[in-house]
Amino acid sequence: MDKVTAVCFIGLLYADEPLDDAKTVADYNIESGSVLKLAVPMGFDMFLNVNDLYQKFLVDENGADFVKNMNICASKLTTKSMELAIENVMTKLKKEKKSVLDENTNLKERLRRMEEHHKKEENKDLKEENTKLKNEVTSKEKVIENLKREARCHRVQVENLYKKLGDSKKDVENIKRSRDNYRKERQKASGLEEELKATRENLASVLQKTGKVYSMLGVNDQARDFLLTTAKEAREKNKISKAQNLALESSEDDNEPISSDEEEKQDS
Repeated sequence: MDKVTAVCFIGLLYADEPLDDAKTVADYNIESGSVLKLAVPMGFDMFLNVNDLYQKFLVDENGADFVKNMNICASKLTTKSMELAIENVMTKLKKEKKSVLDENTNLKERLRRMEEHHKKEENKDLKEENTKLKNEVTSKEKVIENLKREARCHRVQVENLYKKLGDSKKDVENIKRSRDNYRKERQKASGLEEELKATRENLASVLQKTGKVYSMLGVNDQARDFLLTTAKEAREKNKISKAQNLALESSEDDNEPISSDEEEKQDS
């Protein structure tokens, strides 16, 4: 019997027996610290590490007894023992398979729950984001509406300014026209002053001549005063009539009279 078969026999034989079976240990004269601790719990797993296990037995202090008793192990190995060992291994594999399947099912369930939770959280986040965006859009619309309102107010103000500017242009034109009329009036007044000066000079000359005439005629002072008063009243009436005519001419040239403040500025 080669070493592989011997070690497998040990595994098959003791796979379905308890570790603390004293009779089995005594019969085979093998210490539990060497063979049983390795063979019994492992079962068919020994097929994976047969060579390593056999080398352990050979260097063990009871290695000689182990080799001598291999034939005893083989003689006690029966078909029933092999079937039991195989059945135990299959049962173990089925349990492991069931455990793996259960674990897989649990993992799938956990994955499903996590996905549902993730979807709920994602939907919640999306709803919050959607609400936030709607609020931002509403806020922007309010800002735009306020800007439009301000733009309308500014447009009205600009229109009013244009109107004021137009009125100011008209006022400037009126002022220019009034200044021109005022210059014309000043020129007329200057001409009248010259005429008045000449009239005064003529009057003085006339008075001198009149005085001489009075003296020559022997007119008394009372008669002379009467004549002077009459001449003075005539001169005043002449001035009034000339001023009225001048006013009528100026009103025809400019229907808008200049204000008193403007006259004071122009006079200054």
